[in-house]
Amino acid sequence: MEAGAASLAAAAAARAGARTRAVLAAGTGALGLALPPGAEERLLSFLAELRRWNRAYNLVADAPDAAWAASHLLDSLSIAAPLRDLVPGGGDRDAPAARVLDLGTGAGLPGIPLAIALPELRFVLLDGNGKKVRFCRHAVAALGLANVEVAEGRAEGFAPCAPFDAAVVRAVGSLARIRALVRPCCRGPVLAMKGRHPARELAELDGAPFEVAPLRVPGLDAERHLVILR
Repeated sequence: MEAGAASLAAAAAARAGARTRAVLAAGTGALGLALPPGAEERLLSFLAELRRWNRAYNLVADAPDAAWAASHLLDSLSIAAPLRDLVPGGGDRDAPAARVLDLGTGAGLPGIPLAIALPELRFVLLDGNGKKVRFCRHAVAALGLANVEVAEGRAEGFAPCAPFDAAVVRAVGSLARIRALVRPCCRGPVLAMKGRHPARELAELDGAPFEVAPLRVPGLDAERHLVILR
């Protein structure tokens, strides 16, 4: 009986893994995103590490892996193309690597999926939550991400050695707050990921230039917008 139960559990895990892989493959295809060699395996390995750590540290809300593939991986990757197009040298692997700040990265989102998809860019993941920073450092080492650094601390006291070329922000606060936190250390565009159209937050920018566009995240039935602060 025990052998039979183990066999059934292994088969169920294999089916779940196949579903997750299918969601990721279909989603990156729908986004028109050509991943570099080995990126799909790294993304799935990141998801597996997140699952393992989440049992003890409760880093993100629990859900099946296939749902996480949409809500975390594909949601993060939905801004890969705009980021690549906006960052100087982002589409040129021979150009000096541009530096991108992921402010309030949490469990490495969106920075780690973006770093896997865009290895020509260098990412610094910043967060003040110790357990999330520990997970990010573990994930970066486990995945062998040479283009990622992890920093622990609050944005207000963060003093990088040089200004960043761009910043990405997911679920940190209002646009006015994001702009106030990022502008002192970033000379380029700030890509802020939002849910519903943030009309009230945009009105609070007091004339600061911005662009806003809807984001379509495959497999995710929720409203998403990208605000680019200039």
